[in-house]
Parts: sequence; structure tokens; C-alpha cells
Amino acid sequence: MTDTYAFIYHTKAGKGRLLRSMPFIREWVRQKGYRVIWFENGLPGNVEEFTGIVLAGGDGSINLFFNAFPAIKIPVGLIRAGTGNDFYEHLFGKGHSLEAQLERAFGAPHFPVDAGMCNGQIFLNGLGIGFDGDVVKSGLGKQFFTGKTAYFSTVIARLFGYQETEVSIQTNQKSWSGPMFMLSAANGSTYGGGFKVAPHADMQDGLLELAWVEKISLLQRIRYLPVIEKGKHLNLPFIHYSQATKLVLSSTKPLHAHLDGEWFESTRFEVQVLPNHFNIRG
Repeated sequence: MTDTYAFIYHTKAGKGRLLRSMPFIREWVRQKGYRVIWFENGLPGNVEEFTGIVLAGGDGSINLFFNAFPAIKIPVGLIRAGTGNDFYEHLFGKGHSLEAQLERAFGAPHFPVDAGMCNGQIFLNGLGIGFDGDVVKSGLGKQFFTGKTAYFSTVIARLFGYQETEVSIQTNQKSWSGPMFMLSAANGSTYGGGFKVAPHADMQDGLLELAWVEKISLLQRIRYLPVIEKGKHLNLPFIHYSQATKLVLSSTKPLHAHLDGEWFESTRFEVQVLPNHFNIRG
């Protein structure tokens, strides 16, 4: 049986940069002799007919795909092509040529990675509740910038007006209640285009890295933002940091949140890790 790959991409990925690369990609595929079915701005109806998937995009595209196929075990290759690429960069770093990415995405052996789930929705990189979700909802910086610049500019804009919310948190290790600024449940080490929210995260350890921040003053927010960006915040007195396989957070009012940069809101968040859930070529 001939191997058949689904190549999935969106014409607006990376502000259109991917679209400009598609002639090179199609010619590379032709020369290599791979049998590929192209999915532009859409997803296959059924992935089981394919030997492998090649997904070109960023964190949002990855989140969309795996939520459409949450039980997929077919190997998935990744092409770094979004405005935010934290999941790809956690696994493979930066600086790879497009040709090197194609070689990996089509031909490399696959390995398992953990995933997270919150209220029935998959996340690969991270969940942010509270201030992080508010930043994604606002999205002010995306009008002018992309990636880390967009995230950072929106963070700065929202630091001044955001108000903490009373919550209760229960993990399989500890419980806490009080006014919360934000909570991160991370599978990957960074999000927002490179903020090192969970510098010790490992996508193959069967655990989520949890960090939640108590109520903090405006001065503290401004002072410690660069510390969080560099991943040096885990020992600060107002931050609770631990690992867990499950988490339940309840709040007194709806909280903004995001999964891999995709916004939603709720008053209750039921979170768990899904060990070795997907297969990535690498």
C-alpha cells in the first residue's frame, strides 16, 4: 500500500508567509515522490486513511487540529509557520530551514507527547486562566504586531486595569483559595511567543506544571514581568508552583482563559494531563 500524507495549511498562517513558501513545498514534495493530498484552509473529514499528517501552522492551528481529532494516533509532522510557535519550539528549537523541517515532518521517526485537557478541550502547550486569558481576549497588540511582541504589548496594556477574582483550587497534591491574579497549567515551557512560564516543563513526563499567582500590586506586576519572561519567577513568595496530573479551579464569576492562545471563559475548570497521547515526528 502506498503511503499517503495529508498536508494541512492555512493561507493566512504567519501573516501570509507560509503561502509564499507553498510553491517551494509543493516542488520539494514532487521531487521526493511523496503522495500528498493538500488541505488548504480546511481539515480532512477522516484522518484514518492517511499514513501521516503534516501540519503547517502555529499554536492555534495545532490546537484546532488536535481538538478536531482528539484520539488520533497517526504520526503528525510539524512545519513552523504561525505567528506563535511555542509548541514547535519547545520540541525542536528555532533556526531550522524549511527543507530541514520538511525532511523531519515527512521522514523522521515519531515519539509520544503528553497533552492536556480542560473542560473537554485539548491543549498541547498550555492553559492560562485569569490575567493570561484576559490578555488573549483583549488581543490589543495583534492589531500591530505578531508573536511575542503582540503578547508583550497586550500584557503591558492590561497590567493596569486587571482585577483579581476569588477562586478555589484543588490539585491531587494541594488546595488553596483566595484572590488569584492568574494560573498556568503548562505542558510546554513557554507561551505568548517565548514567555518562560514553566521553564521545567517536560512534554513526556505525564505531569502538568502548575503556577498560580496570588493578588499582587501594580508595582509588583511591573517589577516582576521581566522575571516571568525569563523563567526566574518560581521562588517568588506570591507564586505557588507545583506539578500535578489533575486540577479543579472554581471561581466566583466567569474568568477569561485560553488554551494554546484560543480564548474561552468559565466559572469551573476541570483539568487533567493525557500521558503519551499524540505522536509527533521528530
